[in-house]
Amino acid sequence: MKLENVTQIIPTIQGEGYNVGQPTLLIRYSKCNLHCPFCDTKWSRKHTSDKFSVNDILHFLTLYPIESLTFTGGEPLLYFNEILNIIRLVPLSVNRFEMETNGTLIATDNIKVHELRNFRLNISPKLQEDCHDGLTFDDILDLYHQVHVKLLKSDIPYTYKFVHSQESESRILRFTQNIENYDYQLYMMPLTPDRSKFNREEEFLSEFRINCQKTVEFCVQHNFRFSPREHIWIFGDLKNEYGDLRKIY
Repeated sequence: MKLENVTQIIPTIQGEGYNVGQPTLLIRYSKCNLHCPFCDTKWSRKHTSDKFSVNDILHFLTLYPIESLTFTGGEPLLYFNEILNIIRLVPLSVNRFEMETNGTLIATDNIKVHELRNFRLNISPKLQEDCHDGLTFDDILDLYHQVHVKLLKSDIPYTYKFVHSQESESRILRFTQNIENYDYQLYMMPLTPDRSKFNREEEFLSEFRINCQKTVEFCVQHNFRFSPREHIWIFGDLKNEYGDLRKIY
């Protein structure tokens, strides 16, 4: 089965959130239903010429004893049925699945939440108006409220992840006030600095460390969980971890 919209397949570790540090096979899809100006998926679309199929996934699973698949994007829920087919084809030794999603499509009827029972959903709400077409901030909050209500009726484990900055704090707090029943986990991640503004890697990482400290302070003030972004410390601004590291070492 060809995977026309997959741009990367990388054996790596989960770098964020609930399962940080866990080995996983990351499968990145290209397209998204939103258009966030800060999105890094544009990189994979521009620089990836490889074409993938399910056989590539199976090949990596023979090379490494990985028990987890992570689907990311872009927006993987655009490829809901294809992902379900992938899961049916991988060995039974792969028994954990995660999906990194902006969450907006969960509220639609075409996403059958009950078919995602083997998943942990890592939802990164996009609260900026310029990510959405014609929605106000109140509209966005209402959309995510619908998502939250739908998930509460399911037995799917899920978390919310936010990239923290001082500019985002008021929106994040409004989001948490707008939903009820805190039976999920909510993570705050530090903002990744713009690498192009620094001449040396050490300067970039120093700025990232400062952002980590600011995020920790926000977590302590509001009882949120801090999530490291381990890929930043390990890989810096390398996007293709699997290939790039082998060129370096």
